[in-house]
Amino acid sequence: MNYLPRVFILIAAAIVGPAFAQDTIMKSGAPEQPAPAAIHDVMNRVIDSVKEAEHQQYLYERIERVESRKQAGDANPLSVKAFRVVPAGTGTTKIPLGPDGKPADPQAYRVELEKLLKSLAWAAE
Repeated sequence: MNYLPRVFILIAAAIVGPAFAQDTIMKSGAPEQPAPAAIHDVMNRVIDSVKEAEHQQYLYERIERVESRKQAGDANPLSVKAFRVVPAGTGTTKIPLGPDGKPADPQAYRVELEKLLKSLAWAAE
């Protein structure tokens, strides 16, 4: 019973709060625009973050999954391809995986990993 008044206050605040905020915006006119220098700083930080993320892709191993669809809204893809992508020297090596992200053929996967090991050892020399 002690919680009942609190619940009513929260419900009233949820209903009245947005209406009050909207009324305040309407009275004050258009919201203030940020300074061009602030926009420029934010855009520079965003661009730097994107560049850093792209750089990280060439440093770390990852699993890449590519789904092909006839239309964007299709629930089931036409084909699903998965690869283990490993940075190797001046480029990357893609080792095919099954659609579930696991090796479809363990022997072929092992052969690909051994090739990758040899190329990495060669690049390290």
